[in-house]
Amino acid sequence: MKKFIFILFFMILNNNVYANEHTYNQRLRKISILLTGQLPESQDYIQLSNLRSDSEKEYFISEKINQYLKFDSYRKKMVNRLEELYKLRISDKDNSAFQAEDQEFKETTASSLNSLFDNIISENLSWDNLLTATSYEIPYDQDFQDDEPIPSFNFYRFNHSLTSDDYNDIINYLDSISDQTTYIPLRSNNPDGNLNLAGSITTERFFERYPTTQLNANRKRAAAIFRIFLCDDMTPVILPSSSEDQSLLNLSLNTEVTNSNAQLQTAETRHGQDSQCQSCHHKLDPMAKTFIGSSVYPNAQPSPGELVFYEEMLNGSFEQKRISVSGLNQLGQEIVNQQQYLSCQVTHFWNWFIGENIPLSIEKKYELSQVFDSLDRKPSDFINYLLNSEDFKYPEQLDINNITFSNVKSILKNCDSCHKNEFTAPILSNGYPYSTSPETQLNMLNKIISATDLNEIKDIDFMPPQNAGWALNSFERNLLKAWVTSGAKDDNGNIYIERNSEIISRINFDSNFIDYANYKFHNTNLRYLSNFDLPNIVSYIYQNRFSNDSCSTIEDKDLQVVFGFRDPSTGTPLLEQPNFLLFDWITNCVQYGLELKNNFEEYLPTSWFTSINEDSPWSSYGSSQKSELIQKNINQLLGSGVLSTEDNDFFLSRILETLDQSNPQNIRQIILEIHTMILTSSEFLIY
Repeated sequence: MKKFIFILFFMILNNNVYANEHTYNQRLRKISILLTGQLPESQDYIQLSNLRSDSEKEYFISEKINQYLKFDSYRKKMVNRLEELYKLRISDKDNSAFQAEDQEFKETTASSLNSLFDNIISENLSWDNLLTATSYEIPYDQDFQDDEPIPSFNFYRFNHSLTSDDYNDIINYLDSISDQTTYIPLRSNNPDGNLNLAGSITTERFFERYPTTQLNANRKRAAAIFRIFLCDDMTPVILPSSSEDQSLLNLSLNTEVTNSNAQLQTAETRHGQDSQCQSCHHKLDPMAKTFIGSSVYPNAQPSPGELVFYEEMLNGSFEQKRISVSGLNQLGQEIVNQQQYLSCQVTHFWNWFIGENIPLSIEKKYELSQVFDSLDRKPSDFINYLLNSEDFKYPEQLDINNITFSNVKSILKNCDSCHKNEFTAPILSNGYPYSTSPETQLNMLNKIISATDLNEIKDIDFMPPQNAGWALNSFERNLLKAWVTSGAKDDNGNIYIERNSEIISRINFDSNFIDYANYKFHNTNLRYLSNFDLPNIVSYIYQNRFSNDSCSTIEDKDLQVVFGFRDPSTGTPLLEQPNFLLFDWITNCVQYGLELKNNFEEYLPTSWFTSINEDSPWSSYGSSQKSELIQKNINQLLGSGVLSTEDNDFFLSRILETLDQSNPQNIRQIILEIHTMILTSSEFLIY
């Protein structure tokens, strides 16, 4: 078995097959996985392949999109995306090997925040409700202790003017129904209390995820709002006018204590004194003021503050905006009225459905913003638009002239696991790059080139360090070189390194890399199965065929970290290829799925039923029998017609060659190895 695993991983990691041409079946598969996290039904492939005209095929796919958007699995997948966007807790287990940034927070899907997520997606409500909703549903579970069956009640009671009698009425009503877990809609008796309610940012789970302290003074909450709704990751910048913003900067050094329960954290003392941090506080502090008095619960009385941000203009420049607000509700209302908010939200959808590594220009952001707005900002309608767009159907080819920061952002994102904890080091994947000053940008680019040894003048790379847990592979190194030698462009095409500069002349870049890179580029475009899609899909394939937990859906977030699906500190997907732990899980899943004879027989061609000998080794079968068996399983697991004829033949030959070397000794072992190879191949993992 060890020999088989070695051969298989060698096959996976050295798979340099060029991406096959776009087909309707491929697009259907990609759409199904993106929307539902599941593969299409086999009859859908057959029906699509039997349609004769392009218009019929387009109509069929359009109808499938409409169907998928009504699936509960679509709702769950979108809620998961929102949880990742909000950086909610990964696990409530104290696992020192994979300790999260905020270990004290509990993960729960039964919350008013998740109910808000659910309602927006399932009812296709305006996306703005994330910031403007003022009514909530709070969870009730009869398993809670009798003295507090509605733990979220106190969080909302002040804004809704709810009394103890109201609480008792709710309990009496809940006792009369049989549902063990349900949500209670809150009807406000105090319209004025709505002045300090603002959708997701005034929910209990948001307050727990982003708590305030004596020195933090609600800045953590403000920073989350900037990141989620304005796509500002709080990267230190040079202020456009130091005199104009000096009074706001002073706020970062004269912190107001907003509540007696706030605690002073040692790490934050340095934060408050660090000069680099101050350049963010002219935006953070005015917004943080709107949370004054809202330490544990939202304050029923609004607190005035300001929305200070920089809007990206069509010419690529940034214009400062400053808007006075009277409280959290008005803060939410003002944010959703801004172009920067629209540009940010369409960027999230673009990253989710087109691809994070596909450049999104400012012109395209503005264009999509208009579409998003015209669709009343309804998520399902906008997703439908994106999946029917040319950007989705015909992804851009990688070219030396169109490589931008987006193409290398995922590479630099690996650096964040260390850099996010260093006050003196920028978060490399935040945006392009780290300052509004061209001189500073060029300086930072030089540091990246030197640190990663793109000049290849050192024996050992300085970055990443040997204990980082990752290293630049040849593709990533060459793509970084291609980006630098093409001018280190930002996503609007602005060049920051001249092509005849001394910097570029020191980099040895093979231009032929681009031809080979387009296969890898399409892997980032079509993307490897990320998060827990892969185990969900594998479990779904073998559902109802086993009673062993080894093949159940991986919901445990610690296991998702161990298997490589999540970064332990941010919760973001990491997986590009199955690691050995995940590989073992897939193998066990297939074994249990094929446990009974009638389970593997469905993967046998009809012609095998009369000639099969269950104990015959692989070497005893003829070449045509072998090919027929492999093809049958490719069609069933990968999907009929997903691969072009050329790619299908090459894939089949690789599986055949590996089986000829390992020579499994019976039909059960043959099917097991075929399935495991297909499920861990690039052909299966990319979409």
